[in-house]
Amino acid sequence: MPDSIDFKRECIESGLPSLSVRRQCELLGLNRSSWYYRPAGESAENLEWMRRIDEQYLKTPCYGSRKTARELGISRSRAQRLMRLMDNVFVERLWRTLKYECIYLHDYATVRALEAGLARFFLFYNEERLHAALDYLTPAAMYAA
Repeated sequence: MPDSIDFKRECIESGLPSLSVRRQCELLGLNRSSWYYRPAGESAENLEWMRRIDEQYLKTPCYGSRKTARELGISRSRAQRLMRLMDNVFVERLWRTLKYECIYLHDYATVRALEAGLARFFLFYNEERLHAALDYLTPAAMYAA
């Protein structure tokens, strides 16, 4: 069973008469407060800055946090935090896709088989798989445009 808090939170069913949320948390090794916790979203202002950072990044992907912050007129620390947050979202989406569309579907017996499977998956992911976030284009088509 995966050890992530998010996975454990999804396993819990509230409203079961025979098994309380408290007992389910105990069985899963999850602090009860972790089940109830709901992260606060970003402010409208930060979401707007993230949109502008994304726009700037598409124009100048070589810019780091210093140049991006200077270009947009925000503090470097704010640019760094928002850029990290944005990177995490993309990386987490990629890992989730990789797990559910490749790793969990195949029983790779060796490292060599896993490497070959990953190579096939990333070729498919970049060249053939349509992405809703890219207006149903492939990454290769998006970056070639």
